[in-house]
Amino acid sequence: MRKKSIVSAVSELMKKEGFDLATASSIRTSVDIIARKSGEIFAIRVMRNIDAANMQLVEKLKEIAAFIGAKPVILGFISQNGALKPNITYRRFSIDCMHVSSVEQIDDRTTSYFASKSVGVKVLIDGTRIKALRRLKAMTDKELAHEAGISQSTLYKHEKGYSYASLAVAKALEAALGASVVTSGDVSTGNEDIRIKTKKLANTGLAAIELNNDPFGMLAKGRQKYQIGLDADMRSMEKRAVFYKKVEELISDAYAFFISDRKKGNIMGVPVLQKRNIENMKSEEELLAAL
Repeated sequence: MRKKSIVSAVSELMKKEGFDLATASSIRTSVDIIARKSGEIFAIRVMRNIDAANMQLVEKLKEIAAFIGAKPVILGFISQNGALKPNITYRRFSIDCMHVSSVEQIDDRTTSYFASKSVGVKVLIDGTRIKALRRLKAMTDKELAHEAGISQSTLYKHEKGYSYASLAVAKALEAALGASVVTSGDVSTGNEDIRIKTKKLANTGLAAIELNNDPFGMLAKGRQKYQIGLDADMRSMEKRAVFYKKVEELISDAYAFFISDRKKGNIMGVPVLQKRNIENMKSEEELLAAL
């Protein structure tokens, strides 16, 4: 199935689940869908194999999501370990990854987290719970490690907090303790923060990031959020304009405009500003007035 068809199919599933969408299926981009449900915004990448999401793509997706106040999500069918299981949330470079059929779970805070790693499927376990259960059963760390078939050092590592363990180890610990140790809920894995390198948009005071038309030329942020398209051929700009207008409908404080010295007026309802005019602006208020 071609990428455009996959994105279209996922979009239809999300609409049925009550999501409002802006789809960038006709644009080459690191984000395919921006969605909203119950006031929450999601930046979504759709791909067949989630392990094809490299660090560069993930960081771009994170940047876009952070700037528009969205949660980044990857939807796919398989990883290198095999088919993704419905209703399970996997992790890759600290981004939630799910099977495309599980779109209704995107805003669910009670799913179990698995890691997508080359060593195989791993489950996120709660070390503080392991320690509490061990003490409740009056077991030493040596006794629990022996019963679970792991080393004391491995148990010590897991009892320090949240960590990933193989499914076999998690099951062995649960058998020894007689209770679940797999986490549920929205748990940080310690590498969620992203440092975004920003620049100033001329003298407006707005912080901006450059994205090379992916699908935005730039994103800027002050009191409001701004989608900025750069000069390109008219067909490409029209496709982006349709996408930008839909995003404006999803995000109440988002505005869109193009920067071009060759075109004037507006493209599909998105204003076109000349670069020299922006360079002469001294505040965000001046920019808003021009829009």
